Amino acid sequence: MATSSAWHSRWSVPGSWSRSSCRHSDDGAPGYCLPGLITTEDIAITALGLTPRPRCWELTPTGALQPLWLHNLTMEGDREAPTAAELLAFAATLPVEEREKLLAAMHPAPLAPEPVGEGTVPDPVYRSWADFLAATTTAQRMAWCSRKARRANRPRLMSGPPGLRITASVVWEVLDAAAGRCGDCGSFAVEGRPSGPDGRPVAWAAIGRRIGSLGHRLARFNGGDNDRDNLYWCCLWCNTWPSERRPGATDHGAVV
Repeated sequence: MATSSAWHSRWSVPGSWSRSSCRHSDDGAPGYCLPGLITTEDIAITALGLTPRPRCWELTPTGALQPLWLHNLTMEGDREAPTAAELLAFAATLPVEEREKLLAAMHPAPLAPEPVGEGTVPDPVYRSWADFLAATTTAQRMAWCSRKARRANRPRLMSGPPGLRITASVVWEVLDAAAGRCGDCGSFAVEGRPSGPDGRPVAWAAIGRRIGSLGHRLARFNGGDNDRDNLYWCCLWCNTWPSERRPGATDHGAVV
């Protein structure tokens, strides 16, 4: 479901803002606490007589800041992203407390990646399934799968909690069946999201097709669930932007 153009406007943060490190992301990626920043969503929330809440932010693939939980709404097949009008209409039907909770969690979402250069593309960490298995331990792989299962089991803004909860073993079945290959573009995708020497997140556009992600063939927002047949392995680039799902793609660090 597409978002309205007004709702996925770019986010910008003045350099004078004080940024304090926070760690609110499920995958451990730190963000920046920027209390008091006024956004288009804050205006919408205020219009309903509610009080905007402080936001935490993370780096996008291009190095810009965006709300920390934005990816939880947009990284599923077909995008879990209602329009602003649809979301506000739904919110108006809820009790005040539930409405406030929902509106405080919503964020604008881009429909496509920003058209910027990829910059320097580093060598792949892993070049094949055999390479990945040899370079990692069972414990490391299952810990990674556990983090992805935890994210898949979380409630979504408009679809609530999943009907089925999955375990790390289910995620591993999906990953193993795909031998680490993205089901959309075919790139070998078993790397994690990158971070800098200080542990803070860095731009990942250059290697977006190498980063592994658990996808849903039918988004939970559209009636899909965590059943095994609806889960598939994909790269983070394809899982973030359906418009970028091109079989055989060689950009953004694809490992073919």
